[in-house]
Amino acid sequence: MARLLITGAPGFLGAEVVRQAVEAGHEVVAFARTGEPLDRLAGLDVQVVTGDVTVPATLGPAFDGVELCIHVAGDTSFYWGDRERLIAVNVRGVANVIAAARAAGVRRLVHTSSVAAVGYDPAGHPVDETARWNWPTALPYMETKRDGERLALGASSPDFEVVALNPATIYGPGQLNRDEQNLIRQIRRGLLVIAPPGGITLCDVEDVAAAHLTALERGQPGERYILGGPHVTHPAFFAAFAAAFGVRPPRWTLPDWAPKVAGVALLLGERAGLRLQLPAGPLRLAPLHLYHCCDRAVAELGYQTRSLQVIAQRTAAQHLG
Repeated sequence: MARLLITGAPGFLGAEVVRQAVEAGHEVVAFARTGEPLDRLAGLDVQVVTGDVTVPATLGPAFDGVELCIHVAGDTSFYWGDRERLIAVNVRGVANVIAAARAAGVRRLVHTSSVAAVGYDPAGHPVDETARWNWPTALPYMETKRDGERLALGASSPDFEVVALNPATIYGPGQLNRDEQNLIRQIRRGLLVIAPPGGITLCDVEDVAAAHLTALERGQPGERYILGGPHVTHPAFFAAFAAAFGVRPPRWTLPDWAPKVAGVALLLGERAGLRLQLPAGPLRLAPLHLYHCCDRAVAELGYQTRSLQVIAQRTAAQHLG
């Protein structure tokens, strides 16, 4: 086992990667943003180092003696007004981590990317890692995840191996991130009566975390791996989670044009400086069937997936108390 640095350690995915790394016997350095709550790391035998991936000087101490790195830290905002911060974290932050890792002699880095860096099929067919990046314009999250991944994979070399992982939409046990937490709360309370059209690929946080550890040994340097699972429509997603909570699912599905129109209106508002409760990005993407297949990760990393119903039940079990 090795001394392993994990950035974004207190996050939903990061904390699960930390937990599994500790169980596997790694000596874990958990890198957390200064002032970030550490609740998800409670009880784990780790060395916590605070700093910020956007501040290079804070990364040096974190990499002291580190042999391997899993770079999970990232900004997931869909607000247009957050684009400068997204660039700072998802692009320049990646460059900073790479520079610090190289300076410390790290031999392999696993970079947490996203299916946002891959692209999609407008016809709704599942795509693999060879898909062309083709997201709609004015989606800074997608743009910065693409650019950050390109930096990471472009840095891969025989003495500094980089592997990128591209998770789809992550749910499962644990303390969810804010947006997912809010959605689950609304479903649990039976407040949603209308489901959006379109669909997504789901994955379970424990499976995604396990793939990160496997990629430290088995991932092909300079390559990326989609971490997916079941392809589900939004109405099916809401129905499964509602069933897991024992509440009534949404009774209607929006027509495709409705979220498109609302998304354009919200984007205009964001560009005018408004910050409403819901960002424009998810609404603009809602009518699309965004399906990503994980055959390569299954074959090369031994990646495992779970059904929609199992993911919903595992997620709901954390929120029934």
